[in-house]
Amino acid sequence: MPRVDYTTFDLHPLTMALGAEIHGVDLGREVAEDQFDEIRRAFAE
Repeated sequence: MPRVDYTTFDLHPLTMALGAEIHGVDLGREVAEDQFDEIRRAFAE
């Protein structure tokens, strides 16, 4: 699996086709706009 580096969290793919764990995001607090943009980009990739 190609590795993509993100600056605001760590992403660990679960399979080549679909699924990943995201570490470093506290959903109990407001997510910063730059972090949300990176999450959106990861979802699209």
